[in-house]
Amino acid sequence: MIATLSAKLNRTKIGVKVTALLVIGTVSSEEVTIYRDGWGVPHIYGDTDRAVAFGYGYAQAQDRLDALLENYATSNGRLAARIGPDGVTSDFQQRLWGHREAAERELAQAPDPVRQWADAFAAGINHFIATQPTVRNSIQPYEVFGLARHIFWRGILRQLDAEYRREQIAEVPPAVGTLVGLAPERTTLDAAALIADPYDSWDSTYRWYEAHLHGPGIHLWGMTYPGLALPVYGHNRTIGWGWLPKGPDTGDVYRVVFESAGAIRYRWNGRTRTADVQPYRIEVRENEPRSIVGLRTHLGPIIHRQGAIGHAYRVPDLGAGQLTQLYGMFRASTLKSFYEAIRPGQLGPATFLFADRSGTLFYIQAGHVPIRSESVDWYRPVSDEVSSDWLGVHVQEDLVQTVDPRPGWIVDADTSPDLVTRFAPLTPDRFPDHIFNNEPGRQSLRSTRIQELVRQPLRLSRNEILNIPVDTYVIGSGRWLRALAVATGRLTPKWTESERSAYEALMSWNHHADVETHGPAFYVSWREAAAKAGRSIDVRSIELGTRMSDQTTRHLIDAFRTAVVSHKARCGHMDVRWKEVHRMKRLDRSWALPSINLAGAVSVRRIDTQLQNVVRYGRGGQSAPTVMLLNPTGIQSYSALPYGQSDDSQSPHHWDQAEVLFSQGKLKPTRFDTRPADLKKKEVLRLPEDLILTPKNQSF
Repeated sequence: MIATLSAKLNRTKIGVKVTALLVIGTVSSEEVTIYRDGWGVPHIYGDTDRAVAFGYGYAQAQDRLDALLENYATSNGRLAARIGPDGVTSDFQQRLWGHREAAERELAQAPDPVRQWADAFAAGINHFIATQPTVRNSIQPYEVFGLARHIFWRGILRQLDAEYRREQIAEVPPAVGTLVGLAPERTTLDAAALIADPYDSWDSTYRWYEAHLHGPGIHLWGMTYPGLALPVYGHNRTIGWGWLPKGPDTGDVYRVVFESAGAIRYRWNGRTRTADVQPYRIEVRENEPRSIVGLRTHLGPIIHRQGAIGHAYRVPDLGAGQLTQLYGMFRASTLKSFYEAIRPGQLGPATFLFADRSGTLFYIQAGHVPIRSESVDWYRPVSDEVSSDWLGVHVQEDLVQTVDPRPGWIVDADTSPDLVTRFAPLTPDRFPDHIFNNEPGRQSLRSTRIQELVRQPLRLSRNEILNIPVDTYVIGSGRWLRALAVATGRLTPKWTESERSAYEALMSWNHHADVETHGPAFYVSWREAAAKAGRSIDVRSIELGTRMSDQTTRHLIDAFRTAVVSHKARCGHMDVRWKEVHRMKRLDRSWALPSINLAGAVSVRRIDTQLQNVVRYGRGGQSAPTVMLLNPTGIQSYSALPYGQSDDSQSPHHWDQAEVLFSQGKLKPTRFDTRPADLKKKEVLRLPEDLILTPKNQSF
């Protein structure tokens, strides 16, 4: 059972006090205070929203400077200048997509509050950089918009890359996370519950960053990516939401035939067109600059080309309004205002699960979705057809969505829309394929398990809700062990001592991938051996609990015996505890890791691992598990990060959550709305004066 920890707040703060003459000749004084709780998470309190943004930028730079700078370099198409030749391809594609140009336009036309937020956020980053004598970077406000565009562009590109690859191979969409919502009548707390559990790499620069933001118009807790100026998901004082980067089909791949291998002219709809030639000079660290020529057709840039055949990626013109949408989302206080905030569809394919203190649940697969002819297969590159053009853009009301489903629960864990809840009008016959954008009836093992947990007759307690994202039950293991017991009863095999020991260990196992148990390690070896038997084992009869054939029975026992030999050869002995072979590490620290995500053996808690000798180390998957409990009196939230808040290897917050929380399957209270009076000042910093020299009509 999960245990939650009450983190004692450190009595420290960073105060930022500003006194400067305004343009209009009056004196203004602004202050932002950055408190750090026991986990190093910043609680930022500002006299103005601008001060909050400044503190947010400063705190991110203080905790994740290298990741933040690399993310900005990537979005700007300057990664190769930072890391060398490995960044050239990325730089070429970012420039081809025009993130910088779109960001500069958005900076000029964004609403004043959003532009001022970006200005202050960049200034906060630069204020910290100024304390680092070895760092010569500085961040411009347009880059804040450019990074937001780049981050959410990635979801669109994942869809387009998959469509391009479907010419060669069909593939299953990758799992991107889990969202769970419970209505108040499903909990013992009489509170709505919301679980957000996105999957990401632990080794990338896009590891989640946690913070609290408090100002005159802001009271927000949330998760974001380093360098992104606003949280992607979280809650304010009245509403909460989770987010996953998946949803409707938001772009298309077109097969373009050029006149010859080196030509720039191509035919489309009976007329000859000429692609725009776009040369790029890419600076490369410790190397000569690279010159690369890109082509842009009327459909979009050519991303792949072999000879005369090119593939253009077409995306709706989103501009760089992602930051403006995020700003509207955290300002929302009702379902109606949140619905309007996400209407622009600026975050690419996006699935939102919303809850509020009144108990409302709302689910939507959102995005900026082109209207298309249903006579074309849009899941593969489309060719020169009259019907392959877009016919406009869908309004948000056309998209997959439901509010307050009758069962009182919503579960999306790699789940087709028609199965995220019951009795909701989310069936494929109600939507065009490019909106439904999933295989009807598709449901992961994780989704099945979570639905079993939330559909039970009794209401769920706080601990039961907190347990869901860290559940380690090995799904389906009970059916497989029953099948093994039946096979053993039928054939009465004469076990060797090692075989008997392994059999007894499996039969006494509690079916959870807990670190002290012996069952998971050998269960994985047995399932691997069974998979190698191929069709000799009828998996369907095992999983449905129907009578097994003699062939299946015999090969189950054979696989078991094979597994005993291979397991002992691999590990050196049979009594292998899960903690010996399933771990996580950061630098020279290592911890046992409860969970499982291997062929034939998965738990709700998904951790992607990499094998090193005989040990599997966590590298990604669950990356920011969050639980929000919303009732009329307020919102409580719980969270954990895989490693910690800081990337400074000398900081205890570089690894503290790994040791005390994540490796233990625990979440901590976020301590939302902790009183500033409970904390003491640590240091005072002074803001650049030009940041507050702003005319009245541009103030927050």
